[in-house]
Order: sequence, then C-alpha cells, then structure tokens
Amino acid sequence: METENTEELNANSLHEKPKELLRRLKDMPRKAKVGMLAVGLVVVMITAFLGFALFPSGPSDALIKRVGEEHVLATMPDAGIYDAEGSWKIDSVDVMSKEKRDMESFLTAQFGDTYYEVTCQVKASNGSAELERVLSCNLVMHEGEWQPLTDPDTESETWHAAVAPDEKKIGKNGIEALRMVDAANRSNELSMLYADCKASVEDLTFDEDEQTASAQLTFKREDSFSTAKAVVDAGWKFENGHWILSSAKADAGAAKVSHEKLVGTWKGTFKDTVADEGNCFGAQGKELILKITSVDDESGKVEGTFQGLAHYHAYLDTDANSVEGDADTGEIPFVATLNESESIGVNYAGMKTMTIGASFTAPETSSGKVHISFGFGTRDDANAALAKLTTKANAKKGYRSSSMFEDTYSLVKEQ
Repeated sequence: METENTEELNANSLHEKPKELLRRLKDMPRKAKVGMLAVGLVVVMITAFLGFALFPSGPSDALIKRVGEEHVLATMPDAGIYDAEGSWKIDSVDVMSKEKRDMESFLTAQFGDTYYEVTCQVKASNGSAELERVLSCNLVMHEGEWQPLTDPDTESETWHAAVAPDEKKIGKNGIEALRMVDAANRSNELSMLYADCKASVEDLTFDEDEQTASAQLTFKREDSFSTAKAVVDAGWKFENGHWILSSAKADAGAAKVSHEKLVGTWKGTFKDTVADEGNCFGAQGKELILKITSVDDESGKVEGTFQGLAHYHAYLDTDANSVEGDADTGEIPFVATLNESESIGVNYAGMKTMTIGASFTAPETSSGKVHISFGFGTRDDANAALAKLTTKANAKKGYRSSSMFEDTYSLVKEQ
C-alpha cells in the first residue's frame, strides 16, 4: 500500500524555489496536489487585491469628471450686451485619456514618483448657447488623495448659438450700431443725434447653420421743435460664446432733422428789455407775432412774417413806460437761415445761445431799421422758445445820431 506524503505543505511553500516546488508537487498524492493548487489561487487573489489597494491605478473617472465640470462652470463668461441670459449647466463629461507619467525629480518628495496626465471633454449649455470644451490636467497624489497640480488647460473649445441675440438687448444697445456707422463715416453725427434713443427692433432673423443674425433697427428722435428718424440694417455673428455686432448700414436720411414743427404762428409775450441808456417798456403788454410759413430742412431756409413794436425814438435818460416814437411795425416778411447754436440778439448784454435759431434785418426806413432773431431750445431748457426784436432808430440826441432798444419775448405756438 502506497504511503501518503504527510510533509507540511501550506501557503509558505509557494514562496520556495520553482524547481523545488515542482518536485514536491510531483511527489504529492492527488488530493494534496488539488489542495495545494487551491491555496495558491487564494494567495494570488489576495496578493492582487492588496496590490490594488496599496498601489492604486490612478485617479478615478468620477474624479476627473468632477474636476472638469467644476472648472467649466467656474470659467463660463457673463452674458454679453446682445446675449440672452441663462444659467449654465453641464450636459456631459467624457474622460478621453488617462496617462501615467514620471514626476519631475524636484517634486517627488512632495507628490511621489508619478502623476497622471488626463483629458476630458465637457459639454455645457444655458438654453441659448452650447459649449464643447476639451480640457487637460495633471493630477498628483497629495495628502492621500488625487488632486489637480494646476488649473486645467483648455485644449480646444467649440461654441454654438441655439437662438438669436436677445431682442430687448439689441434695442437697449442700439447706439452701438450707430457708432459703427459713424466710425465708417469718420464722424459721430448719428450717435450724437440719437444719443438718448432706444431702437425698435424689426425682422430679427437667425441662421443657425451660419451662426449669424440680422435685424432692422429704427431710431426716432423728437422734441418740441424737431423730429428725426434713422433706419439701420444690422448684422451679428456668434464668436467665442458671444453675439458680436458685425455690420451696420444706415439709410440715406438718417442724419436729416426735420423742423416742420416750427411751421405755424408763434405769439410772443414780453419778457424784458435792454437799451444803451434808459429802458423803454413800451412793448410791455404788447404781443410779438411770428408766423413761420415754411422750413427747408436741406438748406435751412425759413420764411414767414413778423410784427411787433419798434422804438423809433432817441435814447432815454431814464427808464420810461412808453414814449412818442413807439410804433407797431406792421407785418414784415422775412427770409432767414436756421443755424445750430445760434446766438440771438444784438445787444451783447442780452445775447442768448439757442440750439437752433435764425435772424433777419428788415430793410431800413427813414425811421430806422428793425432786426428780429428767434431761437428754440437752450442748454438749460430744451423747450425754450425766444425772440428778440431790436430797433435801431435814426433819432438824433446830443452827440448821438441813433439809438438802440432790444425787447425779448417768450414764444408759444398757437395750436
């Protein structure tokens, strides 16, 4: 009968030299061989588990995705002047690569012998735009966990607009289109003229394939005395996450200001008077009538008539309510030119700068001559309307052969 080999065999036997181990296995009974192989399998599995636990295979995909997600959300740009508002969210994060690298020698004491170079693709959206960004990052083992050595780098990114520019923002920032037109014309005419105007937006279109948009902007300016209208065809393109104004062209009449509102009858109420010597208040209680019958906006020519009180008398030693020589002018026709920043009046002490105004001197008579100047709008009061009627009388007194009186009137247009 065969004698069973009872020599001790256990897990420690697996660490013997290979030849000795094979010899002993060959001499072992069949049952002992099976047991020995089972023990060996368990040891291999335990060794593999301990090796994984003690020497991990690098940062997990979950960690890489979290690093990419946090970085993208932290670096999303604020909405631009034409961009629709919306909160950014992460749609997906895909780990593209994870490569083990040798650590630089001067960093091994702090981070160990190796680090991992990883890349991931992050997709994000906010309802109006979409982003696809590829990030790269170096992860090191520090304080018992994998951490980014530095902020991730952007290897590439692709932006895509899902909707057109925000219509309200286009209207609010319409001045930018006017500035683009002005820049092409080397002026600031339109941006000054419509500085306080909000644009109305029409025909807003969006080409998603081309990532472009277009719209027609209309600007209207109106005050008590004038109107203006500009129509601008504007275009935008989507670049790097923002809508950018790319083109702007204004209609031919954009800079034209209409003063048709001036046409009509204006009645003047006496305001004050000024003279070389004593003042004459003969115009107090009297009306100045200014009738504007036409205004040519191209040339600035303005036509009409005026009628008021003239002072056909010599200068006064003292102020007076009225003196002989105060007389109604009768209706006098005039042709004048409207000018911007017009100074009205002849007497330096009473001159006034108006936003727009005109002046006219009637033909001289034997009594003298009258000069009318009128204007609309001042720096302090955009609704101001004034007229000054100046009389230079051919009246000799003492060493003077003439005198001058100037009356100022506040104008109100008849409705």
